[in-house]
Amino acid sequence: MDAQELINTVALAMRRGVKVAELRDTVYQHPTSTDAFNDVLATIVRADRPQTAHVPAVPPGSVGVASGRKGAAVTTASMTGKVALVTGATSGIGAATAETLAECGAHVLVAGRDRGRGGAVVEAIRQRGGTADFVAADLLDADSVRQLARQAVELGGGRVDILVNGAGIYPFGPTEQTPQSEFDAVYALNVKAPFYLVAELAPAMAERGSGAIVNVSTMAAAFGVSGMALYGSSKAAVNLLTKAWAAEYGPRGVRVNAVQPGPTQTEGTAGMREDLDTLASQAPAGRPATPREIAEAIAYLAGDAASFVHGVVLPVDGGRTAV
Repeated sequence: MDAQELINTVALAMRRGVKVAELRDTVYQHPTSTDAFNDVLATIVRADRPQTAHVPAVPPGSVGVASGRKGAAVTTASMTGKVALVTGATSGIGAATAETLAECGAHVLVAGRDRGRGGAVVEAIRQRGGTADFVAADLLDADSVRQLARQAVELGGGRVDILVNGAGIYPFGPTEQTPQSEFDAVYALNVKAPFYLVAELAPAMAERGSGAIVNVSTMAAAFGVSGMALYGSSKAAVNLLTKAWAAEYGPRGVRVNAVQPGPTQTEGTAGMREDLDTLASQAPAGRPATPREIAEAIAYLAGDAASFVHGVVLPVDGGRTAV
């Protein structure tokens, strides 16, 4: 079953009054490409929303409404001429972010470990008329992070204007059962990698007098969650780094902010559907997010529309941390 067939199935089910949770089950039973997966989920999400007037999409890079997805619209400024490096961009929120920034006109550098998946994201962007390149990176240590920064600058024609620190791992489990190797791996990727990427790229942004950095955190960094001590603490460090970097680089024209997602439906969390739904049920929105919804918030913080926004950790969690 391809994406369009899935969408048709969802539409028919909605007309028959099938619950949204059951529609999600239909999607998960028929996995497709990342892009198709997100399109179908977006169709389901729109079923829960009040109907609004449709605003036609405009070409990538245009000022105003900028989105290449069917039925989606976001007000954002043009990123034409800017180079954006997105880590963890081969799937999930990272892939959606790469696609969204490309639709806004940015030349996107898709960074990740999996060449096959990274190539698919790049190809999807190019097919829509965007500009993208894949950069292989494992981000296991400071040297590999610095190598990624050098490659990104080279591919970007001597500059990186936007950095999205999206790579991360999120093991859950009891504190007493956490091996040292896992602790070290989580802090290496979730904390050390963004630290050294900022160290490599932010000074040049500051020298040019402009730049935007967006870190991807989690709502588990805002309050205690059983089994998430390791993951939550690593992202709590990212939240503090966001504010420290805003103080350090903001006066020189570099805006540093973070998004703090709640439960999000991605390929990586497909096996956690019941847990996601349980977490999401505690928030006003009452459902998990799609990767695109998180990506739209990242695009906002990375764009000129957020020109007066510095040091913010923006909850994109359906209202969970607010209530």
